[in-house]
Amino acid sequence: MGVATPALGKGVATPRQLETAVGTCPAMVAIPDDYLDLFEKPTFAHLGTVLPTGGPHVTPVWVDYDAEREHVLVNTERGRQKARNVRENPAVGVSMCDPEIRTDTSR
Repeated sequence: MGVATPALGKGVATPRQLETAVGTCPAMVAIPDDYLDLFEKPTFAHLGTVLPTGGPHVTPVWVDYDAEREHVLVNTERGRQKARNVRENPAVGVSMCDPEIRTDTSR
């Protein structure tokens, strides 16, 4: 699995621009088949990147999955902090919660 984000600039990048702007991180982990259905549900992912100061930067993002290439595609506007962070350091983390599973049943 790779995570792709857009290069600096204006406008929203296409999936191809997303992939070619940064490329893929060499330490990628495959998404288990049992979890691929998350990409078909209305849910956010949380993308964690590394700030220039070395601190974490975590933001909610819309994502899609390119099964042919085994890439997670991140929807972001060019020039955003997360895009700049990934350009400088492609190490990222992505988490998603299944919107159909509630962990807090007291509400």
